[in-house]
Amino acid sequence: MAPFEGVLHTNAVHSGASIFDLAALVAIVGWTLLEFLIIARIGIARREP
Repeated sequence: MAPFEGVLHTNAVHSGASIFDLAALVAIVGWTLLEFLIIARIGIARREP
């Protein structure tokens, strides 16, 4: 989650409270998109002419 640290300018640490961490959600979505792009790129590279 380090690349997305501070993207939404929210403080994710609150004592005694459970919060929905938007930065974590952005990180999960971002890494998933990056993974799909890499897998698609590998698939294109392996495709036979």
